[in-house]
Amino acid sequence: MNKTLYKSSLNIIEINPNYKFSDLSITNGELKKINDSTYSVLIDTSYQTKLIFKKHKKNHEINFRVNKMPEPELKFWSSDNIDINNITYKEFRNIKAISAILSDFSNSCSFKIISLEIIKIDKNDSEKKIKLNNPNSNDIQRIAIQSNKGDIYIFKNIKIEIEDTKRIINGKDVTIYLK
Repeated sequence: MNKTLYKSSLNIIEINPNYKFSDLSITNGELKKINDSTYSVLIDTSYQTKLIFKKHKKNHEINFRVNKMPEPELKFWSSDNIDINNITYKEFRNIKAISAILSDFSNSCSFKIISLEIIKIDKNDSEKKIKLNNPNSNDIQRIAIQSNKGDIYIFKNIKIEIEDTKRIINGKDVTIYLK
């Protein structure tokens, strides 16, 4: 059993179905039974929590560490296979949508970007700020199509909803230099 849980994420715990107990509880968080051997755990605070099994009037405990969930990164979707660290303005103009992802994360999570701020700095150092709430593909395409060589785009103050838990977390800021 993995002994790490993630704050704000829906954590799934599998328990051997042959292990018989009369009661199961958790010290910090919300525990829900999915089936006879699977439970979901949702934790919003704490650095440690305990899963407590009651068996024959005795308590058996399993300690879990609680880690902060990593910041999701923005994924830019395009018909081209683009490298966001080495992108031309023509490639940027072909961006169709953005989403939030977590690379190498053990929990399965779906995200929705609920707001973000985009700062566009053109080659004359003129700055334009754009705030988007619930951005959709049309918003992103409208912004991308206006890009030019030498522009800098800063995506920041990214607020992301974890769809399973409805918790709001911050996304990782990204800066794009268009060649």
